[in-house]
Amino acid sequence: VCSYLNPYLIFRANPPPLNTFTLLSLIQQLSFDLSQNVELKLLWLEFAVLHINLKDPTVNPSLTQSILTALSHNIDSKYQSSQPSDSHIAIKCKSLHQIVSSMITTNF
Repeated sequence: VCSYLNPYLIFRANPPPLNTFTLLSLIQQLSFDLSQNVELKLLWLEFAVLHINLKDPTVNPSLTQSILTALSHNIDSKYQSSQPSDSHIAIKCKSLHQIVSSMITTNF
């Protein structure tokens, strides 16, 4: 589905069409396997992470922390296994990993 939609248009909408729980589900699904469609997944993950409402009262903070921690681990694993020819993917992984790590440290 993500390959048919433009994340720029979806996340630009006001109000955002995806709530925090949906974003967390999307993050969990996209980050589970980063061996295929990596660029597309990283693009969607970046948008999803940047639009999470960490103060959403309808979502258990431990669920958010768990999903973000798994994302951080999976992105770091992808970064560590990146080949020199995939430097653009490595840079995206490193950047997203830093954002997610900061979110975890600051909020949990």
